[in-house]
Amino acid sequence: MTDSIAIVDTRRLRIREFRPTDIGALSEILADAEVMRFSLHGPYSTEKTRDFVAANRACQAERNFAMWALEDKARRVLLGFCGLGPTELNGREEIELGYRLARRAWGAGLATETASAALRYGFEQCGLDSIMAIVDIDHRASARVAQKIGMSHEAQSRHHDSNIDICRRQNSLK
Repeated sequence: MTDSIAIVDTRRLRIREFRPTDIGALSEILADAEVMRFSLHGPYSTEKTRDFVAANRACQAERNFAMWALEDKARRVLLGFCGLGPTELNGREEIELGYRLARRAWGAGLATETASAALRYGFEQCGLDSIMAIVDIDHRASARVAQKIGMSHEAQSRHHDSNIDICRRQNSLK
């Protein structure tokens, strides 16, 4: 098995490009209704997970950012994904920070650790001006993560028939 390119390592995590061999483990995570409770698209089938991995591999090749595999460095197991991706919001393209973690990884600060690393990558490596997050208004844990990584609440809106908060951070390096 060829190893995929590491995007960044944190203290506990390796954030790397997806490999086709990640589909099985990621499919189990993304099929979990509780993990996907606040997802705008609901639980994923294996086929939808395969499409997600392929789309993010293509996005990485084209734009130098994507949603990436999130791997526990010590145990070398997939814990979910985190990263940056283009999304349309209110009629314009935005770069969105997103993540999903397996339930076994909840409550340990990993969402904050990986989201912070993805923001830094977007600003320092890609020179992005602004990164936003779409947070379901009932998802308090994600709202706390956005606040911890320096995002500011910008507005409330509707997106895919859900009430959302839009949080944003501007690139302070520019």
